[in-house]
Amino acid sequence: MRPSYPFLTAFIALLVVSFSTVAEDSDTTKADSTEILKRVTYDIKYLASDELGGRKPGTEGIEKAAKHIEEVFKAIGL
Repeated sequence: MRPSYPFLTAFIALLVVSFSTVAEDSDTTKADSTEILKRVTYDIKYLASDELGGRKPGTEGIEKAAKHIEEVFKAIGL
């Protein structure tokens, strides 16, 4: 099965934004970095989980993935 490129693009953007936020904040502590790493790990596991049942266009799985990414973006102020 080939990945859905819009999904893949959004996923990569999520990772880049997450890590760039840490890199920009020189006051980020080790504890903050650990929490961010835990969050990104959770996001990756969720987006790759069987719960989403694949992410083909028009499926429930892609809708759930999109909603999750939207919520994460809102939470970090995008």
